[in-house]
Amino acid sequence: MVGPSTATDDALARRVAQGDERAFEALVARYAEPLRRYCWSITGSAEDADEAVQTTLLNAHRALVRGAGPATVRSWLFRIAHNACLNLVRDRPRWTSLDPALADTDRQPFDQSVARERVRRLRADLEVLEPAPRTALLLRELAGMSHGEIAGALGEGADAATAKRLIREAREALHDIALGREMPCTDIRRTISDGDGRVMRSRRMRSHLRDCEECATFRAAIGARAHDLAALAAVPAAAGAMPALVGAATG
Repeated sequence: MVGPSTATDDALARRVAQGDERAFEALVARYAEPLRRYCWSITGSAEDADEAVQTTLLNAHRALVRGAGPATVRSWLFRIAHNACLNLVRDRPRWTSLDPALADTDRQPFDQSVARERVRRLRADLEVLEPAPRTALLLRELAGMSHGEIAGALGEGADAATAKRLIREAREALHDIALGREMPCTDIRRTISDGDGRVMRSRRMRSHLRDCEECATFRAAIGARAHDLAALAAVPAAAGAMPALVGAATG
């Protein structure tokens, strides 16, 4: 008999159904760390990631013991993990902690700060993506899954071509978000002032406004000023003053 460490996932799943706990231990050794990285990317918390992995493995063990193993174990495990993460994120207040993997003691404090900021921004950017492209990208980048396996994790209606498309969409979106963040504020404010709704709805504009408080304030001030001017024009006592205001502006 092939040893647990070299057996295929499907073979291990069958052996778990037959009561072989060593087979399940082999699955845990094989997938615990990839699952943890994936769960951390969704929850943003080392503690939540650990809990999600524990929930995933417990649910997987129960299903395998009942003989309810899937056709593809790997995709199935990540689908369970994804649902476990969503439950945690939904049921708990937002908070994050620094993953121990990021606490590199060999780095200088400034380097650690830069790394943490880079991770924070990436996490914020990922949260902007639609769920399906984000999931496909994380499964590809963190779990190294094939397009077919990703399709299996995404569920019914997905195939390898769908997985490829979603990954491409996610990468293009992240690229646009990064470019938007670096756009000059003068260009952003000119666009805001021009009032081009199509451009304002673009991913790059929305990215910049999420990251730049000053430009977001500039946009809000324009809206508030327009509202105030409309209120001023509606005040009867100010009716006689409006021509004077316009004349002062054009004189």
